[in-house]
Amino acid sequence: MKHLIAICLTLGMIGIFATGDLLAGAKEREDRPVEIQLNAVGGFSLGYHINSVIYIGVLQSNAMTPTESTDADNSFNDDYSGGTKTSEHKGMSQGAEIRFYPFNFGLFIGAGTMKLNKEWDYRTYDERRRLLGDNAYSIGFDVTMDYPEYEGSMVGLGYNGSFANGFTLTGLFYVGTGAREDPTVVVSNYTGPILASDQLAVEDHFQKQAEQRPAGMLLIGLGYAF
Repeated sequence: MKHLIAICLTLGMIGIFATGDLLAGAKEREDRPVEIQLNAVGGFSLGYHINSVIYIGVLQSNAMTPTESTDADNSFNDDYSGGTKTSEHKGMSQGAEIRFYPFNFGLFIGAGTMKLNKEWDYRTYDERRRLLGDNAYSIGFDVTMDYPEYEGSMVGLGYNGSFANGFTLTGLFYVGTGAREDPTVVVSNYTGPILASDQLAVEDHFQKQAEQRPAGMLLIGLGYAF
């Protein structure tokens, strides 16, 4: 289904560029105030330009679970990279937004509220020589990071382009600004013995990494204004 949506959006963009000129100005926002778009990563946005400067709307970004692998080899790793398989679940996010266009063209500043469902990140590190804490080991292990849901304020930046034929393109990213509970990190399934002090260092490393992940919402939209 996601591949079908991506194909449709790609074909739609080709058609738009072939039949319309990108305008992205204040006049186009006023002439066609209602806008609905599909999100390339799944989801939608729907909103209304009150005038050329202010837009209000709602948006949704669907959940995704991409998987990524890095090449496994027998080289020594002095960090935590290499020889991993990652499965990352990005939760569904929903929001209500208000956009402010400070210029005549399509750049805007956005703010609003967002609800982001629970997310997780599961990684498998294959067995190889690694420096963990203060010592080197030939070892593998698993890491699970669980991120609690977020519900609170958000701010972001984006660009909205309008075409003479009514089609529109939008790219934006919102980041949550409210408090989010700390993620839960579990390191398990070591394939060999490891000192308790080094195990604590591994857990601390991934805990700090997990805490750097913001609550976010992405929109790459293609749609129509009328």
